[in-house]
Amino acid sequence: MAPYNTALEELENAVNAGKPWRTVRSLAADVAQTNAAHAVELREAVWSPRERDWAGERLRAPAPGSTQSLPKLGGQNGQKAPGNEN
Repeated sequence: MAPYNTALEELENAVNAGKPWRTVRSLAADVAQTNAAHAVELREAVWSPRERDWAGERLRAPAPGSTQSLPKLGGQNGQKAPGNEN
């Protein structure tokens, strides 16, 4: 995560400092590239059954303030998403 965190921090600093858009765009590309590389590392990692169970429990548990508390949005062309009839 360190390369991603470093790239994201550099991007945030540039945005907050009002750096030129070309600089910001280049730093945003760095963030995207390091994020993609980290995602590959996570997908290729060998997870023990215990780690998978632990992660699965956290992914299924709704976090406070999660999207469950947000208004329900329609799908494309105003259609409601499956299970989102309200």
